[in-house]
Amino acid sequence: MVTKTRSDQPIKLIRNASNVNSWKVPELGFSSAPSFHHPAEEEEQASNEEVVAEVSEEELAEIRETARQEGLKIGRDEGLKIAQEEVTNQLTMLNLVMGKLAEPLKECKDQTQQQLLELAFAIARQIVRRELRQDPTQIIAVIREALKLLPAGAEGIVISLHPEDANKVTSALSIDPSNQTDNWQIKSDPAVERGSCQVDTHNSKIDASIDKQIAVLFSRIVGGERAGESTDE
Repeated sequence: MVTKTRSDQPIKLIRNASNVNSWKVPELGFSSAPSFHHPAEEEEQASNEEVVAEVSEEELAEIRETARQEGLKIGRDEGLKIAQEEVTNQLTMLNLVMGKLAEPLKECKDQTQQQLLELAFAIARQIVRRELRQDPTQIIAVIREALKLLPAGAEGIVISLHPEDANKVTSALSIDPSNQTDNWQIKSDPAVERGSCQVDTHNSKIDASIDKQIAVLFSRIVGGERAGESTDE
């Protein structure tokens, strides 16, 4: 007896295929194109990328530092310039203020000096007058100082004195008023102040009044002080 295998059995045709689905090949997750991996090349590429990244960071840091230093320098220079301008402006204003303050102080100083000089002048004149009253013969010293100012060989000398001083002088020098020569003589003049003396010649005139004598004395004193101040400076 011959046994028929399954394949020997007749194939039955399916006539009703409306409920039958077609079979598809399942997807296995592989791409149609073949893929080849090279680990050595991937490591080298990663290493190169790291080097490039490191160099870029260093360069970036250097650029940032350079920019920061330049910014600081520019800021410092601008700050110094502004500060210098401000200091210059302040000094200018200070000089103006000091100048304004110095003007009244200078005027006050000049006025004070002038007032002190006038006061000293008045005191000196009173002292001289008192000394002449106590010792009228001191007028002789005044006459001698005035005569020293005359040029050599002066002729026609006329010494004008206050009447009281004239009497004192002629008495002290034993001069006879009526026996005076034309070359020189003592003349009484009420217009001349006590203690003063006026000497006239044909060519010159000497004012030896008390005020004039004191003025000369004070000019010497003040001039000496100013010369001393200039030397100290």
